[in-house]
Amino acid sequence: MLTTLLVAQLPLSSDEAGIHNLPDGSSPYGVFLQSNTTTAMTPQEVHALGLRQVARIESQMDQVLRELGYSQGSVEERFEALEASLQPPSEPDPRPQLIPLPGPKFQILEMRTLTYHEGVPGHHFQIALQQESKDDLPEFRRKRVFGRLLAFTEG
Repeated sequence: MLTTLLVAQLPLSSDEAGIHNLPDGSSPYGVFLQSNTTTAMTPQEVHALGLRQVARIESQMDQVLRELGYSQGSVEERFEALEASLQPPSEPDPRPQLIPLPGPKFQILEMRTLTYHEGVPGHHFQIALQQESKDDLPEFRRKRVFGRLLAFTEG
């Protein structure tokens, strides 16, 4: 019954999200800004600010990625390459593990916090215990299917 209803509505739907696609759909954004924030900015000004912030952050990410030796491709591609290099193996590995350092240049004296956070007793033990907890944790937590940014990892 629900499937029939949804299939009937499919021709009326679109891939465009947001109320701005409805008749006079842009006007509620100003009302929402006034009622949910303390800003006096217009929706257009908030959007422009957001675009500037994204550009600023991507510029900083570009600089850091280049310092780490990732200079080929877009910021997104280089970030994905960096993130892939930091992922643990999909299954528990009985061999001692290395912690990838943000190289090729790093300051060893400034890395004590990172070493404890990522290594022993940090994520290295935490993730090993998660992977070994066959009965205590649901599979999505043991295998970290949502990636390293999940609250159960960085919490």
